[in-house]
Parts: sequence; structure tokens; C-alpha cells
Amino acid sequence: MARVLRSSSTAFTSSHKNVILVTAILAMLSLSTTGYAGCRYLKQASLDVTVANSTPTIGGSVNSHGINLLVDTGAVQTLLSKKFAERFDLALSHTDRTSFGVGGVSQKYSAVVNEFSVGNIKGGKTRLAIVAESNVPNIDAILGVDFLFQRDLEIAFADKKLNYFYPSNCENAFLAYWDPNASVVTTRDVSSRDKRQVFNVEIEGQNFLALVDTGAQISVIDKAAAARLGLSEQSVGVTKKSSIMGGGKRVVDNWLLPLKDLRFGAEVVSDIKITMSDLYGGLSSDSQTIETTYFIKDQPEIILGMDFIQSHRLLFAISQRKMYFSYLGGPVFQGGKVDRVVDVAPD
Repeated sequence: MARVLRSSSTAFTSSHKNVILVTAILAMLSLSTTGYAGCRYLKQASLDVTVANSTPTIGGSVNSHGINLLVDTGAVQTLLSKKFAERFDLALSHTDRTSFGVGGVSQKYSAVVNEFSVGNIKGGKTRLAIVAESNVPNIDAILGVDFLFQRDLEIAFADKKLNYFYPSNCENAFLAYWDPNASVVTTRDVSSRDKRQVFNVEIEGQNFLALVDTGAQISVIDKAAAARLGLSEQSVGVTKKSSIMGGGKRVVDNWLLPLKDLRFGAEVVSDIKITMSDLYGGLSSDSQTIETTYFIKDQPEIILGMDFIQSHRLLFAISQRKMYFSYLGGPVFQGGKVDRVVDVAPD
């Protein structure tokens, strides 16, 4: 069973927000010019990333014990696995919080640690969230957007890097310093308590809410979104795939769905195949409340996973609420490719 998604928290807490990057930022490494008068785009930190089996990870430590962190722009909060916490005798506290994944709901705990480091960024005493159920092998922790999106974040997996930037007088500048023809889309927070960045994509003429998820090995469209296109597991050309698993205990069926095209920013990808799954069925089954119903309405309908990310270079310009991205070559999604890049104004 192929792992696709892990958990994303249903509730954001600020107990360790800005725990490391703001207090232990590295010295300025470079100055990138953007062609906009007065704008200085300062690289503040750079983290080495390992990408194996479409899984990006960073080494770190908790209380001087080495950890392997999943880089996860699809997770609301940084989470330490319960197995790791128990192995090193961290004192767990119960919370009233839960996290969700494609496998349903999982209980969360918390623990105070004396030291928490990510790559070459060192931090001191803080409280970390602990997730009870996690089906991600060889992963001790999930590095969520409460850490990742403290500053503008460049995802350059082709260079095995995550780069942090601090803008000065760059509100209206074009920030894709590596590519003057990079595409750009407007982003927003999922909600006031969920700082993951979502944006609109167009599939066969209809708009859908999408999210770039470095913690997902492959891209996924929700079954309800596919139904809006008149597609289901019974449609012509749809084939059954092996089941997937992620945060929570449930195993979820999925299918391979052919689509004519997907468009976002100035990029159009044609004749693609994408996994279709019931992304929120496990959550609905485990938490049958009106709050859950409203929560699901805010969630992304399309998850753009590593089968998209590894063929692109991306910059989450949190300071501008934009995402810049460039196609680097190779296949996009499963069997698809970039057929053309159209000349359009930025979204």
C-alpha cells in the first residue's frame, strides 16, 4: 500500500510558532535582485534536503537525539511521532486536539523538550505536538507550515535545498529571481487557524481549490471534485489502484483518473492522469459533527504532490500572498507533461 498523505492538524496552536527561525536565523547569505527599484530580497537561511522515494526529509534533533523530519507543506502543525516520544521517555500531556489525514482522525498529545533543531537551525526549549497514529515509515516528525511558512520559502528540490528569504520593500516586485518567465498565482490561508496556502486551478473549464503538498508522494483529486466533472470510479478510462494510507488508522481506496487538462498561472498540463480518492471520508466517519462538515468545506479539492513538485521550482512568497513556480522539465503528474505555457497576466 503506497503512502500518499499524512496528517494535517484540525486545530492550530501557537505554542511553538516561530520557535526557531525568528530567534536563531542564520546570517545573510546572499542578495537577490528582482528588477524592482528599492527591493532587496535577502536569503536568510538554507536547509539541506534529502529526497528519496518522492519523500523530502531534513535531519534534526530533539534533546540531542537525531530525528528525521518530513518536509510537509500539507501539514498545519509540526508534529512529533508518539513512537519517538515514547522511545526517548518524553513526558506526554493529553490535549483536546486532534489531527486528520486520509486515514481519519488521530489523537494529539504534547511534550516539552529542551532542544529542537532542524538542519542547521538550532532552537531551545519549546513545546511540541505529538501525534498518536502515523503511517509514514522512517519518519520521526512532520515539519508543518507553522515552521515552514515563517518567512518566504523557496522549494528547490532539484538543488536539494529549502531557502528562506526576507523581503525589504518588495511588495510589488516580481520575486522569482531565477526565472523572469516564472508563473505566479495568488494564494491565501485555508482559514484563520490554518496557514497552509491554497490557490485556484482550472480543470476542463471549472475552478477548484488546490494545495501544494510536499508530504504527498502523488497528486490527488477528491472524489467530490471529480464528480463535479461528471467523473467517478465507473467512468470510462478510470482504473482501480492499490489502496493508500496516511494519518489515522483507515486504508482508503483510490483510482487513476484521466483528465484532459489542468491549468494554473501561465502553465497548462494536458492529457494527465491523477489519483482520485475520498480525501475526507475518513474524517467524516470518525467525526460526525456539524463542525467537521463546515471544516471540510474549507479544504482543498486538489492535492499537488511530489509528482508535480519534483518537476518544478517554487517560491511561496508569504509576504505577497503569491506562489511563483517554474517548470524544470520531465513528466508532470502520472503520464502527463507540460504541453504549452501560455502568455497570460499573473493571477
